[in-house]
Amino acid sequence: MARVIFFLVGLVPLGFGAWYGINGIRDVLEASASANWPHVQGHITASSVKVTDSSSRKSSSQSYEPKITYTYNVGSHDYTGSAISPGRAWGSTNAYAAVKRFAAGSTADISYAPDKPARSLLEPGFHLVNCGKMLMGVCATCFGLLFILFAANAQPAGARNYNLGPGAKAPIIIVFLLTFACFGALMWLGSS
Repeated sequence: MARVIFFLVGLVPLGFGAWYGINGIRDVLEASASANWPHVQGHITASSVKVTDSSSRKSSSQSYEPKITYTYNVGSHDYTGSAISPGRAWGSTNAYAAVKRFAAGSTADISYAPDKPARSLLEPGFHLVNCGKMLMGVCATCFGLLFILFAANAQPAGARNYNLGPGAKAPIIIVFLLTFACFGALMWLGSS
């Protein structure tokens, strides 16, 4: 019964991680492609930092995200955008720096997709921080794999104790270290 529970518990982060990781890869590919997008002069209409509080019984934290709205013209069409950089992980320092750089009332270069001008970015091109969503997906996928590997390799040694079977420890340790490395990279991206 415990094997089934570990397996089912592992499926949730595995599925979420795969979905989130695929979206992150899409963001990284879009960021890379956007380096070649044409750009026009646009106007920043609103610029602020959205602070979200999250707390539990033991701790509380805040997340920061710049909310910047801009208008631009391509051909004879006016567009409004709010995308800054796809998949970007924001820390408080970076969020406030972006709001300062793109202050309301200022002008900025707006890059847009040549095939779909309504798709636009303030910061085109690939930057290491675009990997945040992809790394979070990898981290969650690895966490799910840990549970599934444990469920597949756990051998009953008694009514309540489970031991790992022969040869199971190395893959579990590798996946655990990969999860830890991805989580560390996420923390580094969020603080840079």
